[in-house]
Amino acid sequence: MAAGFVILLLPSGLTALGGYRAAVLVVYGVPLLAGVLGLLSAPRIVVPLSRWRYSRWFAALAVDARGVLLGPNGPMILGIGFLVHALTIVVIWSLGRAQGLLLPVADAAVLFTVMVGVALVPISISGWGLRELAVISLLGHHGIAPERALLFSVCFGLILAIGSLPGAVAWLVYSFAPAPRAATPLPRPASPCC
Repeated sequence: MAAGFVILLLPSGLTALGGYRAAVLVVYGVPLLAGVLGLLSAPRIVVPLSRWRYSRWFAALAVDARGVLLGPNGPMILGIGFLVHALTIVVIWSLGRAQGLLLPVADAAVLFTVMVGVALVPISISGWGLRELAVISLLGHHGIAPERALLFSVCFGLILAIGSLPGAVAWLVYSFAPAPRAATPLPRPASPCC
């Protein structure tokens, strides 16, 4: 959300988003603000939320998210996340160049923001269909034929799926079984004295 919000503030030909730039900035800005406020207020909201059975999971999530993002490894974790996003923008830019779409890096970043944002809508698998519709609409406002925009979006989806295969292999090989605990000796019953 933070990367997308900052990218939409950059000067680019695509940031007009067909006249919906302000609405998209709100869609990215409100959850970003809510997330930051939630992280900062996590220590205060954990105690009341942990009292009720149905909100304990949310309290545990708040504590864990704060520990991950604001803990000692937080800068490294956020840096890796931003690096992955930067590499995805490079993939979009490279794919555009390979297909003859001379996209500046700022336009590739805006396309990244739109494609990832649409993929987060939970009504399709990995954004397929929605992403294509968004890319056709966005690039169509800039004179790119719908067929070329569709091909671009489908190729990006395929590249994303192929790039995810090593993670899928690691997921299949990784054992989710908890580590065995050290056996603790059971207390012996008291021996009768006679």
